[in-house]
Amino acid sequence: MTMLELSNVTKIYAQGKVHVTALRDVDFRVDSGEFLSIAGPSGSGKTTLLNLIGCLDVPTKGSIVLEGQQLAERSKTQLAKIRRDHLGFVFQSYNLVPVLTAIENVSLPLELMRNMTKKAVRERAERTLTDVGLAEHLHHRPNELSGGQQQRVAIARALVKEPSLILADEPTANLDSETGEAILQLMWT
Repeated sequence: MTMLELSNVTKIYAQGKVHVTALRDVDFRVDSGEFLSIAGPSGSGKTTLLNLIGCLDVPTKGSIVLEGQQLAERSKTQLAKIRRDHLGFVFQSYNLVPVLTAIENVSLPLELMRNMTKKAVRERAERTLTDVGLAEHLHHRPNELSGGQQQRVAIARALVKEPSLILADEPTANLDSETGEAILQLMWT
């Protein structure tokens, strides 16, 4: 089954009178269960592509279909619901809420979904943080964690709601090779 399909996706940013083409006529398909890595030099459009697939931006032209839904036909509210219910994000800059503990940061997506009890949210968040090796850091705020630990909190936050699709921008960049391999294995399953 096709999870994601992009057809002729182009993104052009206007910077004053200058137009910058970040992506030009991108076509590809991802089936359910596939693991896809996008590589390229800095400035080649990888993050732009993730933002388009993740409903954080819209293409200048072209079509993005996610789980049978044509994203261009969706309102901002509908796109927000797709992000909330179907997508997990691991941002390059982590985007953790600084005043929340690790378990609170990981619980947040589940609380926004509003379909679980507080106890169930806490149990799943704790289990997910344990899965990424942070059982002893549940109550630490981001500034009390190393860069690699913060990255694992961000990964746990993406995994906790068991999304259909995880979009990760350099998810293992600040991790040692052994931890990075374990995290990729977690994301794959």
